[in-house]
Amino acid sequence: MALAARPTNPMCQATGKTLEPRGSCPMCGSPAHVTQVGFQAIPVLRCLSCDLMYSGATLSAHDLALYYQEEFGSRRHKEGQIVNSGVNLRALRGLLDLDSVRKTLDVGTGYGFLLRELRDTYDVEVVGIEPSRTEAAFAREVSHIEVHSCLLSEAGLPRDSFDLVTSFEVVEHTRFPVEFIHQLASYVRPGGHLVVMTDNFDASVVRRMGPEWPKWIPHSHITHFTPATLRKCFSELSGYSVVSEISYTPWENLISSVRCLIRKPRPAAECFDLREVLSSEMAGSYPLFRFRKTVNPLWYQATHTRELGGSLMYVCAQRQRS
Repeated sequence: MALAARPTNPMCQATGKTLEPRGSCPMCGSPAHVTQVGFQAIPVLRCLSCDLMYSGATLSAHDLALYYQEEFGSRRHKEGQIVNSGVNLRALRGLLDLDSVRKTLDVGTGYGFLLRELRDTYDVEVVGIEPSRTEAAFAREVSHIEVHSCLLSEAGLPRDSFDLVTSFEVVEHTRFPVEFIHQLASYVRPGGHLVVMTDNFDASVVRRMGPEWPKWIPHSHITHFTPATLRKCFSELSGYSVVSEISYTPWENLISSVRCLIRKPRPAAECFDLREVLSSEMAGSYPLFRFRKTVNPLWYQATHTRELGGSLMYVCAQRQRS
């Protein structure tokens, strides 16, 4: 049976970061697992009890906090979030009636582009949570959005008070995903909605690409969902019912997966170098930014389905009224 990575790994010493083994499944607590993807520094494990996939080690709590607060934010992130905001706004329109929303909380709001769209298009009162000081400062100073540069639990926001709480591509970054979704849900008013979006690490394109799947980022994406495990998180929410689901596969993923049909994917040991990733992940720009800004929302509109088979999954749950 596979063992989690140890913090003495020389790759970790070279980065100046500390890795801490993850001794058990973050969803069900079982220690029983097999190795799903054998990356050298941080293998991805699959729980034998609940089937959740998770990184076998994480940056220490101290290093992880500094990583998101001080190191997260780049031109590439900014341009990617502009593109994604157009897609996510369309997805929200398909998941619920946005005309009924008066107050929205977005957790992991980044530079705030989606909140700006909701405010300007639907006259919604918006609040964001973003640990990255660079990204939160941009949202406040450029878009004039109320964004708290801290964890949700530290923001002092009133519970049971938002018509809509959203979190896009954040839950995969969390150590304890069930607790995180419960925390999000506690801010939704009766009758309101909770929307969570994350990657599907069991999608067909992921299986074709194997360890070359670009969302295998085990130091940052530390909890890896399938449709079944994401639904399990929601099934444990008392007083909520899932009312809609949507998924789609970005065209970029399809093109990359076709390449892996033509040639054999590289082994896991060659696909992830923690030192190299940490030194380069915030550099560069977002490829084909202007093209993707126009095309990606249209691609989503033409290809999304009401199932969770695509590589990006959206789940919308409604809180029961008292």
